[in-house]
Order: sequence, then C-alpha cells, then structure tokens
Amino acid sequence: MEKTPFVERDRFFVIKSNDQEDEYITLEKCYEQNDIKFIVHDKFSSMYNWYSHNYRFSEFIFYSKDKRQIKLNANNWTIEKIETAHKREYLITFRVTFSDPLERIRIIVIKIPYKKGTKTHDLLIVFEAIKKLNEISIFQNWKQYDLMTENEKLKEEIESLKTQLAQKNNE
Repeated sequence: MEKTPFVERDRFFVIKSNDQEDEYITLEKCYEQNDIKFIVHDKFSSMYNWYSHNYRFSEFIFYSKDKRQIKLNANNWTIEKIETAHKREYLITFRVTFSDPLERIRIIVIKIPYKKGTKTHDLLIVFEAIKKLNEISIFQNWKQYDLMTENEKLKEEIESLKTQLAQKNNE
C-alpha cells in the first residue's frame, strides 16, 4: 500500500525556545535549524477508521539538539510515554505515563477537543502532555500529589456543605 504523504508518514517537528513549531521533511533537516528546544519525531503507528473518518495514531520520540534521544522532564518528573487511546471528530483521548522523582509511574488520561483547522492534532497531544507534566512537577512525588489533590476535593466539599447549610438556615 502506498503511503499518503501527510497522513501515513513519519513527521518531524522542531519545537523552538518560544514553543512555536516548524515541520521538516527529515530529522536531518531539523538538526540544521538554529533555534531548537527539542525535536519531535511523530512516528506513524497506525490508521483507525471511525464512520468514514480516518484517524492517525503516532509514537512520539524526542531528540535534543545534540542528536540524542531524550525524555521530556521537569523538576525530575518525566514523561515516559504518550499513547493515543481514541480519536473522534470531536475529542482526542490519550494516556501519558509519568514518573515522579522516585521513579514511580502513573498513567494519566487526558482528553482534548479536536479542533478543525489545527495544523497537527498530534502535536497538541505533546503540548498537553507537557502542560500536565508542568502541573504535576510542582509536587515532590505522587504521594504529595495525591494528598494535595484530596485536600482540594475536601475543601470544595466543605464549601458546598457550607452553602447547603446556609441555604437551609435561610429557609
């Protein structure tokens, strides 16, 4: 089967220091650029057909400007793997495997709307994974993350109960 030029081929992106991206035809062309934060190799994995819509699934490989394969990290937290779970005409669901500084892993499911006119939805997946990495990397490890998340839920529940109590007292 002949591969479609824009759908069923590997794609290469330079992510610049200002988080803008440029696409190039080869990995070698990416390395020729001056402003490289990191390079994304959007490796074609498979196609999925859902009610006559074709959806592309990718494996993401990251490279530094000095041509080394890398993992994206922040504050000793790491994105171990990004895996697309589902794509529909209105929603993309993907799983990101993160490791904390103690090297304990956890998979977090992220959903983003499928936006028409977007240059590449696969890069949106990468940027959303980085956004989540930056959110969780403020914590020391998964235990602190869990405790703080639970604390926020309890605060919201307390506020809801206060509101309900106030409404009941005003009746």
